[in-house]
Amino acid sequence: MRFEAGPKMAAAASANSAEVSTAGTQQSGMYRIVAIGDSLTAGYEPGMENVKNPVPYGYADRVYEQALFHGLRTEFANYGVLGLSTEGLQNWLNSAQSGSSNPAADEIQSGIASIDPRAERIFAATAGLRSDLMQASLVVVTIGGNNFTPLFNKLKDNEDKDVTDQWLSAVLDEYASDVEAALRSILQLNAKAQIVVADQYLPITKYLAGTNASGGSNYDYLNQGRVQIKERLSGIAEVLSSEGYNVKVASVGDAFAGHESEYTNISNIGKRDIHPTQTGYSVMGREFASAIWGDYIQPSPRPANVPISVVVSGKELGPASKPIVKNNTTYVPMRDIAIAAGADLKWSNKTRTASVKLGGREVAFTIGSKSMKVDGKAVPLTTPAFLQQSAADTKTYLPLAALSRGLDLQVVYRSGIKTVFINR
Repeated sequence: MRFEAGPKMAAAASANSAEVSTAGTQQSGMYRIVAIGDSLTAGYEPGMENVKNPVPYGYADRVYEQALFHGLRTEFANYGVLGLSTEGLQNWLNSAQSGSSNPAADEIQSGIASIDPRAERIFAATAGLRSDLMQASLVVVTIGGNNFTPLFNKLKDNEDKDVTDQWLSAVLDEYASDVEAALRSILQLNAKAQIVVADQYLPITKYLAGTNASGGSNYDYLNQGRVQIKERLSGIAEVLSSEGYNVKVASVGDAFAGHESEYTNISNIGKRDIHPTQTGYSVMGREFASAIWGDYIQPSPRPANVPISVVVSGKELGPASKPIVKNNTTYVPMRDIAIAAGADLKWSNKTRTASVKLGGREVAFTIGSKSMKVDGKAVPLTTPAFLQQSAADTKTYLPLAALSRGLDLQVVYRSGIKTVFINR
């Protein structure tokens, strides 16, 4: 097989993707994530170009979920472009830094619109990129794979080793220069943002890499190059950190080593591809999360009768606090949600009314009523609160969407992990 610069994609999620959520208008304390880079940031998988409106689920989406797991009220914007090189990234960030609002795709990177038909639309959002970077709490980056792709074909063609060595050395220098310049462009827009950038993984197995004319292992040669990339990137992070910036490396390459067949689509006979599988993207998300928070959280296994998990302010509710779906509305147990969110709770037996107070706002639900009160004002309800009795106790269930609006909570449902996040 031969390696191309990047897949062609007819359609994909918007460049500035947002979470599926019900949230209030509160903006203070918002944790903002910006993902920028190549097709790995876009979350590309082979075959996605044949889907009318694909919904990627890549490493960046998992980083977003990890922020929610940590109890952070989070916004997420994804600026992943298929086929983007380090030079293209730096050109794009230069445009953002200079205030350019609508650079042509070829001004950013020649021919990129033939790789990613969304390119013109994405680059037209450069003013939005600038604004998002200036407000970002965290910037995650993947870049460089498209710079090194020709190396695989050089080895396949048994090019003279000295020539290949010289080419690799030159591309390593270019990579390091472009990446440092790109990171400095981000930091000039926002010196307080944390930046986490991934190194490179090998998208080929030892068997498929084959041997060179002298019988040596191409995989071993490629792996030496991968290590050099990591060393260059780590050096850049160390320099920027010594200057007071918060820049880290996500060690994706080490995590993928020896697992290329499982973590990429390279062994997928019929449509071999260098991009990660869902397992691979999960591993990437884990490495980013480890660099950012030092852990990688996943929802606990659910009993068969529990359809979704609920995480409130970073605390996952147990099976006894399971939500209930009734009349296409998700209900949550009042007491468990209130305790997890740190809210004050009152119950009136006389009026059968539950009052929840949080952060200066108060909502009151009367069992069976088609309205609730928000700070004393009546607000219509589509579905009322109800009581559910079991052998052990009686629980009050409140409609989640209405509760979140009333208390100005951010509620995000992530279908990939069947989890609802509720954050202040």
